[in-house]
Amino acid sequence: MDNQENLYIQPDAQPAFVPEPDPVQVEFENEKRDLRKRCNGIGLMVLISSTAFLFVTLVLMVAYEIFKGNLTLPANLDSIPDNIINSFANAAVFGIFALICIKVTKAKTTDVLVFEKVSFKKLSALVVAGFSVFMVSNLLTNLYLTNMYNLGIDLMLDIETPVSNSFLEMLVYFVSTAVVPAFSEEILFRGVILSHLRKHGDGLAVFVSALLFGLFHANFIQIPFAFIGGLALGFTVVYTNSMLPAILIHLFNNGYSVISDILYTNADAIGLSETILDIFTYIFVAAVSVVGLIAVIVLSRKDKNLLKLRKYEGVLDNKTRTKMFVTSPTVIIASVYLILESIYTHIAVALM
Repeated sequence: MDNQENLYIQPDAQPAFVPEPDPVQVEFENEKRDLRKRCNGIGLMVLISSTAFLFVTLVLMVAYEIFKGNLTLPANLDSIPDNIINSFANAAVFGIFALICIKVTKAKTTDVLVFEKVSFKKLSALVVAGFSVFMVSNLLTNLYLTNMYNLGIDLMLDIETPVSNSFLEMLVYFVSTAVVPAFSEEILFRGVILSHLRKHGDGLAVFVSALLFGLFHANFIQIPFAFIGGLALGFTVVYTNSMLPAILIHLFNNGYSVISDILYTNADAIGLSETILDIFTYIFVAAVSVVGLIAVIVLSRKDKNLLKLRKYEGVLDNKTRTKMFVTSPTVIIASVYLILESIYTHIAVALM
């Protein structure tokens, strides 16, 4: 009998057991990744738009000085070029840049610039209520500045208001300061930025858009004022799914500031003292605040969910979502840049 070599054929090795991935954990990581991407995009938007605004404004001012030659405008018209330049830069940078961002992110314009129909009564109530938030915030800011000044700490910015008693100059000032920013800034902050974050909760979207809106104003007086106002603006958008209330509130607030500047600048010409104007201001703010409170009460009785934001349905907890925002590199860079710009503004004005 021939000796035959015993051959042993090893069966195919069984693969090591790999557990199925936890669907909840997978969703958690995917949402974190998506939110991080969105926060980085938002930080980049704010950084580019803020830098571009300063650059475009500077270029336009230099170009005007070069091409105007020996042209000298009358004293009652000399602020018009500055106001037109500021208006053009604001519209071009914030408005057009926001539209470019919509195109780049491939978002539907109607999902970003939302304008669902709002009844006239609800629209009126929201505009009055939102405007009253700005008025109360402005009053508290002025009281704070006055008290700090009385304590020997001067935080006020003594910036000359570019208005005079010329009707044309006042009109250009109103359009450039009240009308244009109400549209261009809302398109960026309550349009692109707010909508970009709503997937991760309306509360986060409103807070972030308001915080960046405050920092964007780049001076320590307006930052808290604009932040509080930004909360009201963002709330009206997510509540109505329309930007119209926010645009109108923004317009009325800026318009009020312009009219106030004009009145105080021309107080002597119209025969009113600053004391009388102060009294009128306090009365106006008090009246608007009362009407705004009544508007909120009326709306809350008709809609029990008035002051409730849409519930977040994702898997990320508040701590994680907050961490994704505050640790975003571009958000950090943009915030530091705007804070440094605020410091520079106060130093530059103090040295004038």
